[in-house]
Amino acid sequence: MVPFFLPAPTNILDIDMTVPNASIVIIGRPNVGKSTLINRILKQNKSITFDEPGVTRDILEYPIKWKKHAFRLIDTGGVFFEKSRDIAFQTDIEKLVDTVLENASQIVLLTDGRHGLHPIDASIANRLRPHRKKVCVAVNKIDGPEHIPASAEFYQLGFGTPFPISATHGAGLDTLLAHCVQHFQPVDPRLETDTTPVKIGIVGRPNVGKSSLINALLNQDRVIVSNQAGTTRDAVEIAFNYLQTPYTLIDTAGLKKAGKTGNGVEFYSAVRSKKTIETADICIVVLDASDLLRDQDKKILDLVLSTPNRLVVFVNKFDKVVETGGSKPMIQKRLIDELPLLEHYPIIVGSAVDKDHITRMIDQVNQIISRRNDRIPTAELNQFINDVIRRFPPPSRGNRPIRVYYGTQVDTAPPEFVLFVNNPELVYGDYIRHFEKRLRAKFPQFFGTPIRVKFKDHKKRDAQT
Repeated sequence: MVPFFLPAPTNILDIDMTVPNASIVIIGRPNVGKSTLINRILKQNKSITFDEPGVTRDILEYPIKWKKHAFRLIDTGGVFFEKSRDIAFQTDIEKLVDTVLENASQIVLLTDGRHGLHPIDASIANRLRPHRKKVCVAVNKIDGPEHIPASAEFYQLGFGTPFPISATHGAGLDTLLAHCVQHFQPVDPRLETDTTPVKIGIVGRPNVGKSSLINALLNQDRVIVSNQAGTTRDAVEIAFNYLQTPYTLIDTAGLKKAGKTGNGVEFYSAVRSKKTIETADICIVVLDASDLLRDQDKKILDLVLSTPNRLVVFVNKFDKVVETGGSKPMIQKRLIDELPLLEHYPIIVGSAVDKDHITRMIDQVNQIISRRNDRIPTAELNQFINDVIRRFPPPSRGNRPIRVYYGTQVDTAPPEFVLFVNNPELVYGDYIRHFEKRLRAKFPQFFGTPIRVKFKDHKKRDAQT
């Protein structure tokens, strides 16, 4: 089923990655407390904190406002800038970090006051020399006044007076941030907007191409791509604008079968992925055309369909099956045959590698979001209800006919419709599903959005009013 509002595909995505412009990059060797510092500044647990080197692999970016300044707070992966067998994807991590450092407004080299100056701190400092004018040193784990003298040895790094802080307790952070933003332009209150970005969750099992899809969409190598399952661990948030709508794109760790995540980093990654599904405004579930619809795919789709989330299905890697006779309509039909509910949601078949149908996918997301507050006028809804009841009357139970008095739309997130009847217990589930199908056919603007239809006792309604 193709929605009536699906636009023709365009060749160039009008993605705006420039808001806000200013950025503060947190860099340092593994386990000095970068993620703890990020969480403290954000006042919420965004980055995974775990006692294992290389937990943060991608560049994690968070738009933030501190006092009068808006900027992006950027969490880099744990870096060595020298070869180490302890860190997976080290070369990929550091390539991304180099790009971020070049574009940063301010760089905070985070060190560990408890363990003192480390040779890797000096190695990172040498890598930062070309950016020295925008670098400052923060010495973490200074948890009391008696520990402040421990920060003195970090003068040796050559970036001026170190800032003693405690990411765990928050001490010294105001002084550090005030230094970082001193040359940032304050936000003009007249230009501020209360528009909350739309959250797009990218979900799916491991190795279906979620990170490749994000890089293709943004037209840059923004997240690490590898054939090794479990490359993405944290929920990577990326802010951008598309057609004047602010979005936050969330790349999640691949959801494995229950019992295969263990108790370590993969467990916390799975928790973050499931939380993204629950809290996102719309989910893009990514499938693999060359290995279509495993049991885990079905479980993920069922999980998304059980939430109030809007949904777009993107079947990736079509480039791998087109030569073997696979077709896009064939793939779409198979999905709907096995999961009939998908008839009411967009199924886009394409390829992140070839950037095939990437534009159509994000256009579809934008169209669904643009209709998220749609309401059917009560008069128009009741005219539709009367027509459905006249043409397809609900089956009676014995001698007790069902009478529908009127209906109304009571919510938009998701759209919820309440029909007041003489006895709700007389309405079977099959008829509710039939009514929803008729409703969707009449009002196709709800394509891609879950719908809730409820039948209630009109006497209770009258008593409440």
